[in-house]
Order: sequence, then structure tokens, then C-alpha cells
Amino acid sequence: MKNYLYLLCLAIMAVVIVGCSSSDNLHFSGASESWEGDYRVNIHNTDKENGEFIFKYKKDDKEINFKDFSIMINDDESGIKQKSLTDRTVKFRSSCEGCHVAQSDDQLKVIVKWDGNEETFYLENK
Repeated sequence: MKNYLYLLCLAIMAVVIVGCSSSDNLHFSGASESWEGDYRVNIHNTDKENGEFIFKYKKDDKEINFKDFSIMINDDESGIKQKSLTDRTVKFRSSCEGCHVAQSDDQLKVIVKWDGNEETFYLENK
């Protein structure tokens, strides 16, 4: 009888824990003339997010070697800066806890700068 009571308590606790935590996955994407970007993010309990940005250079240049490369998200809320870039794809993670997390109706402003060029575009939930 004790074993059944113990198992019943464990089952109830598991249901409560699973029911109290929520998780949403969002996928934002967008493009400019030279770049396309994606942000896939997992939202936990409305105050924590973990995601990954992926940006790809779209032009057919045989080789690239960009100087002073940067990507700024939402006016420097997150992003990267590098002295040079030789790969067409740039990936970086983003996470926060106790922050304003991404919402499905958000537009993420992206500014990409390289070799004296600058393009601005928005990532929107798809």
C-alpha cells in the first residue's frame, strides 16, 4: 500500500511540474539584398529564451574576406563584431533569463556592416 501511495505522489508531482512549465518555439526569418537571416528560439516560462542566429551571405562571390564585419540585433541588444569574415555563414547563440523574451509578433531589426557596406532588414516570425 505504501508503494502505491508513493507512486501516486510521484505521478501528481510530475503532472504539476510539467503543467507549470511552458515552452514555445519561434522561428524568425528575413533578408536583404546581400544577406538572409534566421533566428530559432525556445521560450521558457515567459522570462527565459535560448536561441541561435544564422546569417548567410547570398551573393555569388567566389571568395569572401570581409573586414570590420558586424551584425547588430535590435540596436545592439545582441550581435557580433569581427575583424574579418571569410565564411559565408555566421552563427551565434543568444540567451537571457529574467529578460524581455521574443514574442510571436516581434520584428527583430538587423544591421549588417562589412567593408564599408551596410544593410538593414527585419526578422519576422514565420
